[in-house]
Amino acid sequence: MNTARDADIIEVLSHLEQLMGDRQKLSGLTRNEVVDIYDRLSRLSGVLFRLALAEPMSEAKLITPTTIVSEQKEETKEAETAATVRFDLRKQVSTLDYFRFRRELFQDNDMLIREVSMELNALPSVVDATTYLHQRMRWKEDDPTVNDFAEVVSDFFRRRG
Repeated sequence: MNTARDADIIEVLSHLEQLMGDRQKLSGLTRNEVVDIYDRLSRLSGVLFRLALAEPMSEAKLITPTTIVSEQKEETKEAETAATVRFDLRKQVSTLDYFRFRRELFQDNDMLIREVSMELNALPSVVDATTYLHQRMRWKEDDPTVNDFAEVVSDFFRRRG
């Protein structure tokens, strides 16, 4: 493997691990910093994918991926529902998308995200969910972030259905 590329991978993963440990710093990233991190991850992903395609992996060459441990907030019993598939925005989207939705749609308010998620879990269809979101949140329909979130909600109901 290329030592310079390995060092870049380790640097990016270390940086992300530090950010995941400091949620306040992570939520305070500027748009340019988020884009920079996303670009670096995309490049690394492409490099790793090309390497995987170019060189067949034997059992001896397989590398165990590093797991980034983050603190999970405990959910209260009221948040539990009978549905087997639950709407959990953190599990539905990437970390970058989660923070983009949180910042642009939910005013950086985790409690609001939890409330909306609980309501979405209780609704029977994507039509009801769309109506609920339109009435509760009053988002602009032509906003690309709103459309991306609507797609996440639609995917959730498709999988649940």
